[in-house]
Amino acid sequence: MVVLATMLGGCSLLGLVGLNEIQLGSGTMIVRYGAYIYRIGGTDSLGDIRTTIMMAKATDALGQPLSSNAPLEWIETASLPEGRAFGAAFAVRNMMYIIGGDSDSGPTATVFTTKINATDGTLGIGTSRFWETSSMPLATPRSHMAWVIHDGRLFLIGGKNGNGAESSIVHARFYVETGRTGRWYESPQKLPAVLYGAGAAVLDGRLEIAGGINSWKRASNRIFSYALGADGLLSDFQEGTLPKALSYPVCIPDGDSLLVAGGYDSDNLASQSVYRRRNAAWITEAATMGAEGPTFAKIADVIWFGGQSPDDDDTGVDRVSGFTSTPDRLIVIPGSGMVPANSVVYMKPEPGTTVRYRTDTNEVTSADTAWTWDNETTKKRISASSTLSLRSFYADGTAGEQVPMQYEVRSAIFFTWISGDFSVKSATAGLETASVSDNLFNPASTGYTTAWGRLILDQKVNLALSFADRDSTGSLVAYTGRIKLTLYEDDLFTVVPDIDGVPVRDYTTASSSQPILLKLNPGAYHLRIEEQYETAPGTLQTGGTFGLAFRQR
Repeated sequence: MVVLATMLGGCSLLGLVGLNEIQLGSGTMIVRYGAYIYRIGGTDSLGDIRTTIMMAKATDALGQPLSSNAPLEWIETASLPEGRAFGAAFAVRNMMYIIGGDSDSGPTATVFTTKINATDGTLGIGTSRFWETSSMPLATPRSHMAWVIHDGRLFLIGGKNGNGAESSIVHARFYVETGRTGRWYESPQKLPAVLYGAGAAVLDGRLEIAGGINSWKRASNRIFSYALGADGLLSDFQEGTLPKALSYPVCIPDGDSLLVAGGYDSDNLASQSVYRRRNAAWITEAATMGAEGPTFAKIADVIWFGGQSPDDDDTGVDRVSGFTSTPDRLIVIPGSGMVPANSVVYMKPEPGTTVRYRTDTNEVTSADTAWTWDNETTKKRISASSTLSLRSFYADGTAGEQVPMQYEVRSAIFFTWISGDFSVKSATAGLETASVSDNLFNPASTGYTTAWGRLILDQKVNLALSFADRDSTGSLVAYTGRIKLTLYEDDLFTVVPDIDGVPVRDYTTASSSQPILLKLNPGAYHLRIEEQYETAPGTLQTGGTFGLAFRQR
């Protein structure tokens, strides 16, 4: 049963003006981190993009969520280096991120980061409270995108670039210890058409994408979904329809159902409807919610969201209660995959919840007390390859969605000897003779069973990685080393996917098709080459030669 509690701020109509003539919405970004609510950037009533960030604490002195009508004390915290609207804003570990969004000159690829101070939730690094510009920007400018964080990866869906709307979905992993994003990859799965201003959520292991503005510059009534797999791989595309066309809706997972609320309808008017999908059927809730999506914040049954028109007289943040009955789905860092030994598991549970876990895939219940994450100082370290299943609970035992994690541990690499740098070859170039040695391009140098090579790219490029070893036939039979290849990002733990989204891990000529097709953005990549040729049972050859080339395609 949904009970409407209180709504603050304005929900005025924006008028019957075409989407190609005005910019609907304010682009305000709403973030919750622990007990704190933040209103970031957006446009003011004159359409100017704001740099200001307002924040308030939404729990009482005992750490319990405030009631739905309790007043909040809003204060200003560290302003952005420049104005941002319609970006992806979120907090991971103790850092706040602003990914892309609109600047005064349009969509940007810039990533801003700053520290969240544990004592009072204020933002800013150092005494001057500054923001940093990340060295890992987006590959291309993007704003007005839908986005989610799932299994340690950030997904950006659709949006606007400098030339128009997008149909692509890109993703990046959060690095284990630094908290920054890794390299960006384009999913082989695309939206059926260009789309921006959509809402998105993760529900029961699926990425749900609702509404948005289509190529006709009209609100869409379509809802898409994909199964979320390991390493960012999407599959099992499904499509349905919303009860009505909506742009900039808020999407909220609630147990086994999905709420789609607010936004703007096909006449470009502010919609206050709330729809719930359960068992593939939609119902209309009795309450209303004048929300502008896609961002929102939630603590217990109170949801904070941007009002549907810019408001300079107050914070521009509205709230309503009673829509949700389950805890937020946990965001766990690092995500599944290879991690250094003794990596710390980080998360920031919703206030008023307790996190419990199991080291298997069975259901986590409120009776599982092996580990609880009740405060900032509690830590869990990953000391061995393992499965970790986590779930958060309210005091009455109501459970959130279970989050499964699969970790593969490798000893931390403090120093890696790079045996040689690979360069991009022409499409018709032959394979270059290399060796598993302390110098990849000098077979006479000291032999090893493992070597590391590096590829540094200064621009986006499509590549074909080809190699030959002892399993090859014909003119390449002279190569004597049977090898295994894995391609990593520069953290040396995150495996790079090929153009099909499959990680380039443990590739051999005997087990993998060639060439390996890659679509890489600028940055450094590392190739781990392991000798696989046994000169005698249990004895690996060292320094065997092989052929390899990164060819441009």
